[in-house]
Amino acid sequence: MEYITFQSIMDKHINSINKIDFVKNLIKTKDSAIRIFSNFKITSLKDRIRSNYLISVNIKLGDALEDVFKKYLEEAGAIFLERDFVPHKDCDQIFMYNGITYLIEQKIRDDHDSSKKVGQVENYNMKKAIIQEKATCFYACSWFIDPDFDKNKNYYLTQLNADELYYGQEIETFLTNKVFHDNRCNGFFLELINYLEQYSYRFSALDLTDLSIDFHDFTTTELYRLLQSKVYLNQVAEIFFNKNIPFKDIYTYIDKNRTVNCTYNFKKLLEEYMNGSKL
Repeated sequence: MEYITFQSIMDKHINSINKIDFVKNLIKTKDSAIRIFSNFKITSLKDRIRSNYLISVNIKLGDALEDVFKKYLEEAGAIFLERDFVPHKDCDQIFMYNGITYLIEQKIRDDHDSSKKVGQVENYNMKKAIIQEKATCFYACSWFIDPDFDKNKNYYLTQLNADELYYGQEIETFLTNKVFHDNRCNGFFLELINYLEQYSYRFSALDLTDLSIDFHDFTTTELYRLLQSKVYLNQVAEIFFNKNIPFKDIYTYIDKNRTVNCTYNFKKLLEEYMNGSKL
């Protein structure tokens, strides 16, 4: 795979975090808003927002690496089936080569808690059982990309067959011995690591000078959660409103929606802000 192909796939996922969706996610529940605006933290508001953003990036990274691996397999000759080839179950990689069906379930790292590891094995075995009914010949495996995390390896070794568990570069063994039966995959993993390192040099964290929003894109409840912290009001103004929160316009906007439970309290808060008692 050429680096430019890798970069375009990564950009599609990593740079696709929509600004409005990201801000909405910060305040999607009462608890999530409290985590951002709580006074009982030593990190700044900006640091908390950046931390939340990096969590989003890491989630997107898993999706991006699925597409990277799929593209690599396609270039190697794999013919992909629909991701829902197993009904109601999303398969990470489900493809055919030389008439044989393959399932590869991939995760970035093996650091799950006890309940999740059990559910993962159950989900994996369920997919295998369904594929076995639909394919005359198939192979399956689980692949954890980061070899430095193997928290549950001993558990997986008791639950999976010997040739179904791979970490890091070990996936090349599966691709060589079970799929392509040649050396076309040798060096794939090191190339992936090199590309990730190269991409990391150009990756930049969230630019908080570019998070200004239009309040019309948000519900009354979302705006209330965003503005209810008097302690961080000036920082909220700087980050999300170009230092100037249009209190009067927001007041008029929410006044049209009297069915929301928080409208009364929000209007009282906005009146307080407009009177300048906390500004």
